[in-house]
Amino acid sequence: MIDPKSNLEILYKQLELLVASGTLSEADQLRCLQAMRQLSFSILLEAAAKAKPLPNEKSALDDSHYLLARYADGCEGLFPYREVSVIHGPSGAGKTTWGINMLEAARKGEPFLGHNTQAIEYGLILNDRSEEALRKTVEFLKLPSNIERRVHHLTYKGHAVEDYDDPRQPKLIFAAFRAALRELLQAHSNYRAWFIEGLDLYVDDEKRTVKKLLRILSEEARAANVAIIGSTGAPKEKGHEQYARSREKIPGTQAWGRMVETTVELNFADPNDESAGRICSIHPRRGPGRYLFLCLGDDMQLYENDPPDYQSVIDTVNEAQTKKESSTWEKYIATIPAGGELKYYKGCGVPEGSYYRLRSKAKEAGTIYVDNGKYYKTPSA
Repeated sequence: MIDPKSNLEILYKQLELLVASGTLSEADQLRCLQAMRQLSFSILLEAAAKAKPLPNEKSALDDSHYLLARYADGCEGLFPYREVSVIHGPSGAGKTTWGINMLEAARKGEPFLGHNTQAIEYGLILNDRSEEALRKTVEFLKLPSNIERRVHHLTYKGHAVEDYDDPRQPKLIFAAFRAALRELLQAHSNYRAWFIEGLDLYVDDEKRTVKKLLRILSEEARAANVAIIGSTGAPKEKGHEQYARSREKIPGTQAWGRMVETTVELNFADPNDESAGRICSIHPRRGPGRYLFLCLGDDMQLYENDPPDYQSVIDTVNEAQTKKESSTWEKYIATIPAGGELKYYKGCGVPEGSYYRLRSKAKEAGTIYVDNGKYYKTPSA
């Protein structure tokens, strides 16, 4: 049985062993996995709470150098100007929703998830979203309709940059990308931040091409004195995979995590229920990260919420396990004649680890009795 008083790591291991045992139904295995995901999140929260801040009380740069100011003394600001940052996660996890919510808060000079902002203008490059999809996104997020004027596309000599992706001339798309981006940044010099959706669509998974793209973005961000924030896709993950080494697991190559500044990972709290909130891990280049459980409010704003109650899931799993054990014990005891002696043997149908505990419960219930240290089935049972 799972002991809810165990520390979180032991509790996680108990659930992991229970799933691996293969004794649970598919529905109860799913409940176990849900509890494991939620436990992993709670373990991270504990670790983050114990994380040591930076040696100096003040950040290496003051808050004016960041799109999002420091969350607390000793922490680093997020999305520094003149640098490149990345938001990553599976399709539908809310990368664009997160990015636009943040930039809208910054435009108004309002706090975002506990970080102060300074009023700035921003631009959006939504190359993997059609005009109709953009309109639906604007309506869904209840954004001002004039936000569409902030949306731009990367074009070079009258053609979309993607059209220059020619395997015979691999450098062509990078030249087109740089020229198109520079033109946009110069034409909108009042913008302090740019969000580029689907950044990974411009490159393959090779380290060389990712490094080339990130180098172009960094050079142009410094030249224009802006923060560039790109989104990249990722497959849905299972179990505790979604909680490990967020910065280094951006799909494709570790160049993503090593060459960018702030990274934000969004993942489904429950991959089987997309309405169940999002796990959000935020990592600056230096200092401790933050782990949040987010939900989308009725006003389409992101709010920090308490993680799901994994204790109720564990209780449900324990109840299901008890029912299964009881059924197994009943089948075993039915093979014993009235007054017959109970003995454990391999193949009796009851796991040895459960046999003696269930035997004690049966004794308490009066279905078996003890005589001279031996256990017998009660004649009336």
